Amino acid sequence: MKHFSRSLFLLVLLAGLAQPSLSQTGAQDTPLIIEAEEALEWDQTNKFYRASGKALAEQGEQRITAEIITAFYQEVGEDRDITRIEATGQVVLSDDGQTARGPRLDYDLRSGSWQLSGGPSSLTTADGVAVAEDSITYLTEKGEVVLMGAGRITLQDGRLLQGEKLIVLLDEEDAIEQVLGEGNVRVRQPNGQLATADKADYQASTGTALLTGRVQMRDGRNILNGSRAEIDFNEGVNRMLPGPSGRVSGRLVLSGSDG
Repeated sequence: MKHFSRSLFLLVLLAGLAQPSLSQTGAQDTPLIIEAEEALEWDQTNKFYRASGKALAEQGEQRITAEIITAFYQEVGEDRDITRIEATGQVVLSDDGQTARGPRLDYDLRSGSWQLSGGPSSLTTADGVAVAEDSITYLTEKGEVVLMGAGRITLQDGRLLQGEKLIVLLDEEDAIEQVLGEGNVRVRQPNGQLATADKADYQASTGTALLTGRVQMRDGRNILNGSRAEIDFNEGVNRMLPGPSGRVSGRLVLSGSDG
């Protein structure tokens, strides 16, 4: 059987590639290396570099792989500053054990913010795994990760938070500090107990989630309905709380004995 050597195009740019993970420290003087198997294009009119065919953009331990990677630049005197990177086709963005995957990546190097869009996307960190059907957006300056379209976060201990929109607020170490969810919210505890609501506010420091709206908590065939509830993941306790009237408004349905 014949073995065909693959054609490899390589371009090295002395440009700063912002961090593709939740880390906000970077090596701005480290060369950005762009590789491709099929073609490497330099469009001086529209000011971009494009790598096609199993493309790679790498700077130190940071890397982006995709079928096509386009790096846009601005001319500053004799220098070319990379300002934005677009990647399409099986995009993987990784750094320091954190990995993001999706159909399309739009990365603004000036702000360090990026968005995965165009279909199901995921972000894996030390805290757990985040998945969204529509898009995942990381806003560096705000320290936020926004999941749109059936967003789902599965934490390392088995806690699950799900909603049509999830906003993840990060602390200075890029760990989850708070999660705000709205629209078809579902919260599942490691023991399998499930709660649904219109909105949720999860506080990582206390290990609690406040649910509001049409709240329902399930444990097997036992159901508790109300408008406001708290889940304490650390203690394994669910509480239905007083609503606007100042009274607890709920209904507990206990399953009978099967005999």
